[in-house]
Amino acid sequence: MPALRRSPGPLLLAAVDDAFISLARLRGRGAQQDFDPDAVIAEQHRALEVLERAGIVEDPKVLFPQPSPVTTSRLTRRRRQRVDFEHLSFPSVFEPPEGLPRDALWRADTGNHVAHAYVLRHDDGPRPWIVALHGAGAGEPLDLLWMGSARAHRRLGVNVINVVLPRHGPRARAASDDRFPGPDSLVNLYGFAQAMSDTRAALGWVRAQRATAIAVHGISLGSYAAALLAGLDPDLDCVIAGTPLVDVVELMRHHVLVYEHGDHKMMQVLADPSTHRLNALVCPLSFPPLVPRSNRFIYAAIADRLATPEQAVALWEHWEAPETLWVQASHIGAVFAPKTRKFVEAALRGRGIVAPAEPTLTAPSPERD
Repeated sequence: MPALRRSPGPLLLAAVDDAFISLARLRGRGAQQDFDPDAVIAEQHRALEVLERAGIVEDPKVLFPQPSPVTTSRLTRRRRQRVDFEHLSFPSVFEPPEGLPRDALWRADTGNHVAHAYVLRHDDGPRPWIVALHGAGAGEPLDLLWMGSARAHRRLGVNVINVVLPRHGPRARAASDDRFPGPDSLVNLYGFAQAMSDTRAALGWVRAQRATAIAVHGISLGSYAAALLAGLDPDLDCVIAGTPLVDVVELMRHHVLVYEHGDHKMMQVLADPSTHRLNALVCPLSFPPLVPRSNRFIYAAIADRLATPEQAVALWEHWEAPETLWVQASHIGAVFAPKTRKFVEAALRGRGIVAPAEPTLTAPSPERD
């Protein structure tokens, strides 16, 4: 990782990251007052007993069965921010393993039972596709712009599907105390397992559209889902992880130490072995990548205060040092940096995620006597 330049630009962008963290801390103050570390740890131990009986602790891939094909769906033409797109929705078939603590609360969230995606596609037959996975707090049609989906659709001539992750966008209209992602290991387990189920169902829908090649581009929380997907689906032509997050427990520990204090109540939970065992079941670093190394790409921010550069380094090591771009920017700033846009486009073009050039028409040669 290159050194951070002590110039006004990167430092100002890092301050923006800090402001977002401060806002999140203020929003979570109420939940912290009722936080009981002993009760949380006891619940996690009960969850591990259930998961052990189900064979998931021994083989975490049991938590990620291949979802059934999307047979019932709804496509609605919409327009937002001067972008015309299709809104795809279909039933989410994910069900938490029976008997887990608070699984009934997850099942009761009816708004989360429907998966959503925003689609940009050309109408002239098979083309490459990009599956875009958004960051935390996103999941709205605006993602088509800030994630570069509309740009790729136009410049590369590809089709794009922006998948909405659980408890985000239209799936988060109902208020809930269980934030995803967040400090609750059980909620993260449910959320990431459902994210894989819904994203793989969307991939099946894309393949049914006769996709000629498929790339996955995740940003922040979406890069976690993209990296996890790379350990479950070998048939991807390109996976790009942007400003990656790959270990929620380690990130929480870092933030508590930096922004709170070492004797914070959350540290007791983060240090308990049950927390790490639950985290490992849905952590991308637990799954060897099935996608070839030449098809993996990372871009990361040196001044990242939200996901931290250490998360990107951990993925870089796990992915066996793939092609990586380090940007002198913050977590948020790196996404919009011109270098990043060029890096992503070059990665996509290099792996064939671009429409074939139109054949050049030449005039027929005149006939000779």
